[in-house]
Formats: sequence, structure tokens, C-alpha cells
Amino acid sequence: MSSSERSWTVDSTVRQLRPQDVEEPAGSKLGAYPLMAFVEGQFPDAFAGKERPAWPKAPQQGPLGQFGQPPPPPDDELEAPAAPVAAAPGKLVLLGCSQMFRKNFLQAGNLDLFLNSVDAVSLNENLVRVRGRKPINRAIEPPKSGTKTLWRFMNYGLANLLIAGAGIGLAYRRRSARNAYTLAQMAATK
Repeated sequence: MSSSERSWTVDSTVRQLRPQDVEEPAGSKLGAYPLMAFVEGQFPDAFAGKERPAWPKAPQQGPLGQFGQPPPPPDDELEAPAAPVAAAPGKLVLLGCSQMFRKNFLQAGNLDLFLNSVDAVSLNENLVRVRGRKPINRAIEPPKSGTKTLWRFMNYGLANLLIAGAGIGLAYRRRSARNAYTLAQMAATK
């Protein structure tokens, strides 16, 4: 996923976006920048040939632990020798910025992106496509009273007026034809 062609970068030392960061700075280099990538394959082991890092020491807690949870296992259980790990292909979702997943930005679109990212790495990609098939609300709003009156007039009044007008026009045309025939017959007999 990449940004549009009208994107610019902001200094990486800025911890939160400011209003001036959202406006295009003068003389900035515009272009498309990569935002997100889904990478799949065999990745090199970052700890190959190195000793396994030690677990961080848990802070001292009361007899029930923090928030009423049981205390963590003793250090000797945490440092048990690890079973050998076989190399296997993996999946990664790489993001350039985590701002979109902050609590105040985690709304409908960003939440779906986050859930789809987790599903893409942990589930079958066919299941990821299911979330995009959300039902769309296509309810028709009730018409306003003026609109109701207009359509009632069109259905009940205007339709009947058109039928009556066609009938009156046809009757007038037939009467005119009959009168013309009668006058032509009277003129022929004289």
C-alpha cells in the first residue's frame, strides 16, 4: 500500500502530528511513499549463532501478584533450555507508522485494516476477504410530506386526468367525424 502522488514527509523527530504537518509545506518534494507491505517467505534468523536473550526480570509483587493475578513462574522455569526451532516460511506485515492504531484513530477503517493484517498473517487469505463483504445499509428513507403529496397527486389525480383527457379528446374527434360525415351526406343529397 502506498500514498498518493501528492504526499510529503514530516520530520521523524515529531512525536505527534501538528496542524502545520497536515498542510503541504512550501518547496516540499511530493511523491508516492510506501506505507505498508505484506511480505511472505523464508526470513533469516536474527539470533543465529547467538545465545538466546534472557527474559526480563519481573518486578516484585505481592502474594497474589499484580491485579490479583497469580505470580509469574520462578526464574529457573523461564530459563529452561529451548527446544530447537525448525526454519519455516513466515508472513510479515510491515507498517511505516503506528499512528493509525492509536486509540483516537482506531475507528472503522483503521480497525478493519488492523484486523485484516492480523488475519492475513495468522489465517488463510480467503478468510481475510470475508470482512470486506459487510452488508451495506440500503434502507430507503421515508419521503417527506410534500413528496408524498406530489406522488399521490401524480398517481391518483394526474393519471385520472390524463385518461379523462384522452377519453374527451377521442369523443370530440368521433363527434367531429360524425358531424363531418352527416354534413357530407346532406350535401350529397341536395
